[in-house]
Amino acid sequence: MNLKIKTPLLLSLAFALFSLTASAQFVDIPTVVKDSFDKKFPEAKQVEWLHNFGKPEVKFKMSDKNCWARFTSKGVWEVTETKITEAELPVEVMDGLHKSKYNEWPIKEVSKYDRPGGVTYKIGVSKGTLNSKSLYFNEKGQLQKDDFKI
Repeated sequence: MNLKIKTPLLLSLAFALFSLTASAQFVDIPTVVKDSFDKKFPEAKQVEWLHNFGKPEVKFKMSDKNCWARFTSKGVWEVTETKITEAELPVEVMDGLHKSKYNEWPIKEVSKYDRPGGVTYKIGVSKGTLNSKSLYFNEKGQLQKDDFKI
């Protein structure tokens, strides 16, 4: 291709990508969802709304913690993830980790998941470059699931 053809093609492609990026930042969220969020998280800061297959999601900060929450399109809260430190894990969960086969794997990240049915803790562990797991513990420290993580 010569330069005369490449330039308009590249400009068109760049404009299309910019348009997609710009439109993704302006998500139309139903008022009922925003009201539910404001009621549940009145102290939230740096709020950023997203869509995931029609379910409104929101990233925000609360008490200097990174959080994420999902609601139904009718404003019903489904889940909140809060990034926490290893020191903030309950004793029962740390005990469960120490009793598991992953007890010597270094911890890379920790999250707390609040759901209407209870709390789950996700612990990301890694042993080497290609051997990572996401471990899910209930409040009693019982390992519920271990997923391979990329």
